[in-house]
Amino acid sequence: MRKKISHTRIITLNHFCQHTHTGTTHRYVFDLRENDVFACVADCGWITGHSYIVYGPLCNGATTVIFESTPLYPDCGRYWDMVQRHKITQFYTAPTAIRALASKGDSHVKKYDLSSLRVLGTVGEPINPEAWIWYYNVVGNKQCAIVDTYWQTETGGHIVTSLPGATIMKPGSATFPFFGIELAVRGQSTTFFCATDRHKTNTTQVLDAKTGKEIEGNGVEGVLCVKKPWPGMARTVFGDHQRYLDVYMRPYKNYYFTGDGVRSVHHFFFFMFQLRDLNQKTPSLVYRHSKTNARRTQVRRDKDGYYWITGRVDDVLNISGHRIGTAEIESALVLHDSISESAVVGYAHDIKGQGMACYCVLMASATPSDELIKSLKVQVRSEIGPFATPDKIIFVPGLPKTRSGKVMRRLLRKVVSGVFDTSKLGDVSTLADPSVVSKIIDVVKSSMS
Repeated sequence: MRKKISHTRIITLNHFCQHTHTGTTHRYVFDLRENDVFACVADCGWITGHSYIVYGPLCNGATTVIFESTPLYPDCGRYWDMVQRHKITQFYTAPTAIRALASKGDSHVKKYDLSSLRVLGTVGEPINPEAWIWYYNVVGNKQCAIVDTYWQTETGGHIVTSLPGATIMKPGSATFPFFGIELAVRGQSTTFFCATDRHKTNTTQVLDAKTGKEIEGNGVEGVLCVKKPWPGMARTVFGDHQRYLDVYMRPYKNYYFTGDGVRSVHHFFFFMFQLRDLNQKTPSLVYRHSKTNARRTQVRRDKDGYYWITGRVDDVLNISGHRIGTAEIESALVLHDSISESAVVGYAHDIKGQGMACYCVLMASATPSDELIKSLKVQVRSEIGPFATPDKIIFVPGLPKTRSGKVMRRLLRKVVSGVFDTSKLGDVSTLADPSVVSKIIDVVKSSMS
């Protein structure tokens, strides 16, 4: 008779394996050495924070710096003052924070001694090449390796990343799978290139969208899946293993499907601290299961075998039958000299079905005007095409970001759709600056009047 594994044992297994993977990635991705001082400036309560502020560094016996605040308070040199004082060797932050600091100019970076830095990391979302180059040139003084790390809560640590000194960097690309990670891209092949021996060792395939058969080669785009198990992968959902199988293992047979199909109040890692009784049938930590399909990660593998994370499939707008990724539009907007940051969301449109609203944060030297709006529309049209012309361009003083630097786009979607009552916008307690929501509402209201 098979012995039933208790929830307690499953959770313990998750903890052990995920900590092992987190510790391994922390060691190799950041080229950890004795006497290094590591700093991840994410919110400690979020997945990046508790993984790479706490678990990874402590597993490796490293010195870790905990940062609590925003990068702009009391001034734009907060990060760099910290690097200088503590002689930080590895610095890990989000692309949104990088873009926000880049918009303030180089002077707040140059006045500090950052010579201790050896590795610069990015996490949380795809980084546009322009922000990557500023990060490399200004912060790293062209002397630091940059590691753009891709992973998800469910994958327990980095699964696509460069390795300092070992990977030829390409601005904006997450580069290659980490050790033991075998990826598959589900989607139609657009161009076929022969893979080099190096890329064959990664055993990366593309799955045909219709037949499900693997397509080898580069120059392809589609949905990211993982081909084989690895130590950090999620193994179950507390109290609902069937849900785990349906969301992660069955969309594509014999592949682990990357997505956020399970939405939790807290992550698996906090089970040990949040559950009053691990053996009770009803946990004190309540999980909310998504009623929709898992949120899929869109990825492109270029002709050289490098992986580019292009965003989530649900961050795709359907404009008059054209499917456009919001990340693509945002990258086109920040190419303009007057724009430091942007966030693009969709809203209901009577004619197109879905309209495109672009929230833009201006550079300090720029001022809003009708001419600037026209210039931005031309910018997007020239970079992507006429079908991608923005319907609304809204100049805002800032974007609603969590303390870890991620833009809370659900708030922007509601506001542009006419939801101005802050009590109906949902929880904003995780925002670094909750007051920015009221400022955005005032701007949108005035634009509609």
